[in-house]
Amino acid sequence: MYDGVPVDVRTRRHRRIARILTEAPVQPEPDLAAEIAVHFERGGDAPQAARYYVLAARRSLALCADDDALAQTQRALDLATTRAAAMKPPCCANVSRTAAASALRSSKTSRKQSDWPRK
Repeated sequence: MYDGVPVDVRTRRHRRIARILTEAPVQPEPDLAAEIAVHFERGGDAPQAARYYVLAARRSLALCADDDALAQTQRALDLATTRAAAMKPPCCANVSRTAAASALRSSKTSRKQSDWPRK
């Protein structure tokens, strides 16, 4: 069914859903950041998508979901580098800081787990 909807219609719908989620009178839950990022990305708004992927990565780090944080940060970096001209510098800086934090935390977690005794 989804594939049967014309691409331009899907793009508009994703953009509309993202706006509804972010412009509601109540702030969206931090847990929704990844979903909002996907809607902005599929709606063609790379700067907003990158912003919400960064928020999602920070939330994932707070929940010790390091793999998710790395994936979300990578997606934000991909969007930031492919759309660098449209990105505002503070967003790119946030992506870089979050990427560094994600990578550092992930490497520490990997090292700690590799020190665990094997059964």
